[in-house]
Amino acid sequence: MSGKSLQRPLILITLAVLAFAPAAAADYRLERQLPLEAGGSFRLDSDSGSIEIRGVDRAGARILVTAPRDDIEERFTFSFEERGDDAVVRVKKRGSWTHRMFSGSGNRLHFEIQVPRGAHIDLSTAGGAIDAESIRGRVELHSSGGSLEIADVEGDVDAHTSGGAISAAEVRGSARLHTSGGAIRAAGVTGDLVARTSGGSIEIQDAGGAVEAHTSGGPVRASFAAGNGSGGTLKSSGGGITAIVDPTVSLQVDAHTSGGRVDLDLPLTVRGSFSRNEVRGALNGGGPMLKLRSSGGSIRLRGN
Repeated sequence: MSGKSLQRPLILITLAVLAFAPAAAADYRLERQLPLEAGGSFRLDSDSGSIEIRGVDRAGARILVTAPRDDIEERFTFSFEERGDDAVVRVKKRGSWTHRMFSGSGNRLHFEIQVPRGAHIDLSTAGGAIDAESIRGRVELHSSGGSLEIADVEGDVDAHTSGGAISAAEVRGSARLHTSGGAIRAAGVTGDLVARTSGGSIEIQDAGGAVEAHTSGGPVRASFAAGNGSGGTLKSSGGGITAIVDPTVSLQVDAHTSGGRVDLDLPLTVRGSFSRNEVRGALNGGGPMLKLRSSGGSIRLRGN
């Protein structure tokens, strides 16, 4: 048999595959607008999807939903509602079989949302990352399986994910950040900060309030902004701890490690215990408590 005859069936099969390619790659696109003013709330509750939301200088909520297939409305129901001062979007699966069909990340929904900059937001997704930026209101984010990114927020933040990293930058308010499986990074949080992870490191820069940072699987590094003597608790079961504070503030310090040593670069007045792995003392006469605990590494306290 000649080489030419061998090639013909392969060419026919290739053409048949290409003929079906446009249908398989068809995109879904849904756009909606809801009335919403600054001071109102935008809520999204979805059984699937990643979310990007931005605050803008105009009224109304604009929602764009996309997906890499065209039969989305056979698999999900969409609800867009105005409730007083709130705009509410709900996306629910049409039966348990869709969970199997949509388990791959390539089939997930994606939301692009614009809201008035002064709106409060409450977003929840059962599977995807959330990115929120330029909000001048309260921010609540919940994901069952994705990373969370928050930037440029003037309001309190409550962010929780069961499976991803969390990043928060320039939050002019308090922040609660909780993940069951990733690192936490926070910079420029002006209020009190709570950061908890069961499986990653924690890094905090320029904390403006008290800090509660706990991890079961990595080191903790926290720097406090100039003039911040609010104290807090830094705790790690799987790594060392570094705390950087303004040397002019007044603090009580209680540091203990069972997995290394305590190193001090500040002039503490010892009050009670002092040993290689434990120090209790006062900085500038004492004040709020700064508690440092590690069972997996050394502890270092130094000035900024």
